Amino acid sequence: SMGVAGQAMGQEVIIIASLASTAFIVFTRPGAVQARTRHLLGGYWISIVSGGACAAVVLWLLPGLFFASIVMGPAAVGVATLLMTATHTKHPPAISMVLNSDHLLLVIVTAAAGSLFLAAMGRLLRPWLKDLM
Repeated sequence: SMGVAGQAMGQEVIIIASLASTAFIVFTRPGAVQARTRHLLGGYWISIVSGGACAAVVLWLLPGLFFASIVMGPAAVGVATLLMTATHTKHPPAISMVLNSDHLLLVIVTAAAGSLFLAAMGRLLRPWLKDLM
């Protein structure tokens, strides 16, 4: 068993990988729809809420079952994708946040701080950034 510290570290790796992909889009494709503040922040918010909600529902419907987490992941990805599409806030790197339901406070604080920072830097530096792709 990894313990809480090991599990939290796994969550941080997913968060950092997602934010790194966001940084790539913001700084190499500043003109892309996915680099817009609305898409960036909306995508992360929708993914975090969808992941937490799906985890709660699945664990309520299937308490203690081994395959509950197997059901939760695809359900959360589907819900987040549907909501991002319906609200016109698609940001593909944010979708991995749905898989971070174990340490929700850590996820919310880190993803919120990281996505806000990247959105602010993207806006601040936009006059000097060029689409590289």
